[in-house]
Amino acid sequence: QIDHDSRAILHNVFSTHQEVRNRCLRSIAQGIQRGIGEADELNSLRHYLEHWTDMLLGYFSNKDHAIPYAHCMDRVEEFSSDYGERKLGDQSQIIWTLLITSCREWLNKHVNHDPVSPRSNHQISQCSLGMIHPDLFDSMGLMRSHLVQRIEKGLEQAGETIRKVTEGTCDTMSSILTQPTERATSRIHF
Repeated sequence: QIDHDSRAILHNVFSTHQEVRNRCLRSIAQGIQRGIGEADELNSLRHYLEHWTDMLLGYFSNKDHAIPYAHCMDRVEEFSSDYGERKLGDQSQIIWTLLITSCREWLNKHVNHDPVSPRSNHQISQCSLGMIHPDLFDSMGLMRSHLVQRIEKGLEQAGETIRKVTEGTCDTMSSILTQPTERATSRIHF
């Protein structure tokens, strides 16, 4: 989960990206009208990336949460019903790997890999990663799975409960152990 402050920052970044996108769309439309071939290529890239974004939204999120961020709600609903992470179950990881592979393959064929501003790209990626809570990464810097995070949290809670029980500071457990219920005392025969 992303905390409230980071969510506000991410929404602001998204809004700025939308503003830039709208300006680019105007430039693309003017380029296409003038017969500039690069404008067609850029429009094709834009269309593919919007399609990909809608697929990501459909895969990861509840379609109701995706409404403000979708390029095409029908696509998000379609991807959510066909490829939603919760719906796929055990096949989710395999399908996700195939989707990522197909996107990378397409981008490798259609995008110039020499960045115009590598320093700016690095700064943007650093800031983006800085908004994600550090506990979500393992010691190698890789994102940990949700299952591993849940197991670790459960183990921490179990360890805390055991510590409290052994110290005698766990109110719930001590009342269970020291105060038998009426039904329990009525069954005890000496």
